[in-house]
Amino acid sequence: MVRVLHICSLMLGGIETAIMNYYRHMDRDKVQFDFLCTYRDRNQMSVKQYYEEEAIALGARVFKLYSKINPLMNPSYYYSFFRTIKSNSDIKIIHIHGDQPASTSMRAFLARLAGLSVRIVHSHSVLDFSIKQSVFRPFLRFFATHWLGCSLDAGQSLFGTRAFNKSKKAIIFTNAFNLKLFRFNPSTRIRKRNELEIENNLIILAVARLHPQKNHEFLLDVFADLICIHPNAILLIAGDGDLRAKLEKKSYDLKITDNVRFLGARSDIADLMQAADIFVLPSIHEGLGIAAVEAQAAGLPCLLSDTIPKEVKVTDLVEFIPINIGSKVWVERVLNYINFERSDTLEAVRDAGYDINEAVKQLKNIYFLCE
Repeated sequence: MVRVLHICSLMLGGIETAIMNYYRHMDRDKVQFDFLCTYRDRNQMSVKQYYEEEAIALGARVFKLYSKINPLMNPSYYYSFFRTIKSNSDIKIIHIHGDQPASTSMRAFLARLAGLSVRIVHSHSVLDFSIKQSVFRPFLRFFATHWLGCSLDAGQSLFGTRAFNKSKKAIIFTNAFNLKLFRFNPSTRIRKRNELEIENNLIILAVARLHPQKNHEFLLDVFADLICIHPNAILLIAGDGDLRAKLEKKSYDLKITDNVRFLGARSDIADLMQAADIFVLPSIHEGLGIAAVEAQAAGLPCLLSDTIPKEVKVTDLVEFIPINIGSKVWVERVLNYINFERSDTLEAVRDAGYDINEAVKQLKNIYFLCE
């Protein structure tokens, strides 16, 4: 059996959900995951993260390290990181989920120093270019044995465009999911809409953590303008984060609180997509935007910012709109999908490579070919 140490949190987020999807469907007699989570608040270390109990039940060990400051500036953190790997000799592969060349290259270097011959670095985000990135990229490329990107843009962002395009180390690896959970089902739609008491409303759905990158403030502006034209609309915001109080205040200031529902972190995203009429994701940047692919699997029309990688479009349901064009165009496009007739789009999403069963085979091959 191969034990793989994943460097990531176990909170409820897009990256963590993707990793857990792979873990659930993996042959755990052959591949086992462990997790190393970093905390900035020591008091939070005793609090179970969202996926922690499930991960342990599946056979994972969860290692927890504390660093009050940026780990890059904390030698004691990296010593603990090194000792964790060194003292668990059954760990053969490290799989680092990161988008910062500096800290990610340091972790890959320490994994090499600890004797791990396989050091996978997996990019899930697209970052604005910085001098800091360019300085650390060569070290990252050298110490990582495999370069994974959830999209071409994500891979190029972390490793560099020319290097990622030409290197044999580079692999585009999609954040696949259980397609059957998202297949459009009229009965599930009716049940969920009744449960949420939104039977006769136009439902706009946003699924994303409450973070500046996701651009919820702009979304609230768009929705405020939409309400003036279509007062029966409801905006469902699934996800949580530090911006929640600020966004709730903005919805109050815009006088749209009766039409906006902050749902928090949810485990029923597939059902929410059945209930919705339109999916929106006006992010400033994304590594891919896997929720938009899930929405397409559910047959939902998707309005996305044009800064999101075009690879996310796997059906004709996606429309890209600039976020610097103002809210008027977004409102017009939302109204264009009123009374949209849903259909079964699952096979198109499967053909695009998002079937979790096929993706798990690919990941297992990566791990075993690494040995």
